[in-house]
Amino acid sequence: KINPFFPWFYLYILPFLRIQSHRRISSDDFIKPIPECLTAEYQYSLMIKALNNKDVGETKEEFNILRILIMIHWKEYLICCILRTIHEVSLLVRILFLQRFIEHYLEMDNIVSREKALIDCLIIGIASLLSVIAFRNSIFYSNMLGTKIKIGCSALIYRKILTINSCNIQNTTTGQVTNLLSSDVGRFERFAFLSNNLISTPILVILVFPLMYFNLGWSGIFGMLLVMLVFPLSLGFAKLFSIVRQKAATFTDQRITLINEILVGMKAIKVFGWEELYEAAVKNARSQEFSQICKIMYCHSFYSAIMFSYVNVVTFCVYVLYSGLGFPLNIVTVLSSNIILTNIITCVLVFGIALRELGELKCVFKRIDSFIGFNDIFFNEEK
Repeated sequence: KINPFFPWFYLYILPFLRIQSHRRISSDDFIKPIPECLTAEYQYSLMIKALNNKDVGETKEEFNILRILIMIHWKEYLICCILRTIHEVSLLVRILFLQRFIEHYLEMDNIVSREKALIDCLIIGIASLLSVIAFRNSIFYSNMLGTKIKIGCSALIYRKILTINSCNIQNTTTGQVTNLLSSDVGRFERFAFLSNNLISTPILVILVFPLMYFNLGWSGIFGMLLVMLVFPLSLGFAKLFSIVRQKAATFTDQRITLINEILVGMKAIKVFGWEELYEAAVKNARSQEFSQICKIMYCHSFYSAIMFSYVNVVTFCVYVLYSGLGFPLNIVTVLSSNIILTNIITCVLVFGIALRELGELKCVFKRIDSFIGFNDIFFNEEK
């Protein structure tokens, strides 16, 4: 009631605001039956429907869980990307008109400049409002998309466990299943939050090129080329993360399987006095897994150290080159260019983090593909 514009910034909480306008919200309002789109049965039915589609592939070799997820959720992902792109473009519009506002403010003695400054303020406010609305809702719907993918893959893995055939049961371990359901599918939620930048960031880079040339000339183009170096660097790190993650997941499966075997056969271990033997085996499995996790952490730290110092390095190189070419630096040029560089490099850094998560998610796709199989799904559905 105090701020009537608040619901438009957070469209997804409108149902709770409607309840609160009549009475106080209680804990029972949060424990209602979840929507049908978030149920495991509904997400599983969507995956089976996509599996029966001939476009997915008629043979086992053509089966790909990534292709199925794209067929199911491409519209929702497109909406999230559009919202994130609106947010990024609104930031650019705000920066552009902020630069014009400063120029008009320096000429405030002129009545025409004063009117133009007021118009620029109005456009800056509209762009800021549009940016906030698009950003908040893109975050929410991205998290919803990640939750749906996680639920669907978990339901598919669970149905596979219930209907696994005798030929594949010997190749399936408890550690593999536990790792898939507890760790691997959870990566979909983290990746969904960052995945929108894979589409919006290249669009933003294309739009920033003429702005940097307009502000700093060829020095701005040089700065954008330095920013573009992040893309191949991120691709290289993404491939490295995928390899290390695959090895770490394999050792994790072995450790969980060994622990499960120890717990099941604890009586026999106590009777025959095999405690030291199995203790050495557990220590060996943990050391192998820990070494791979340390490699992942070292790679993360090295990548983060490079990326988060990149803003200052690029800004320093651009301004040194601009001054070296004999151009004077003024407050308008420095302020607008610095804001543009900070925003674009931040988006590129998030783009690199998204590529890193995608590299680790590639390992998850391979593990799910190898576990589920194509014939088992169709055999059990027909049965």
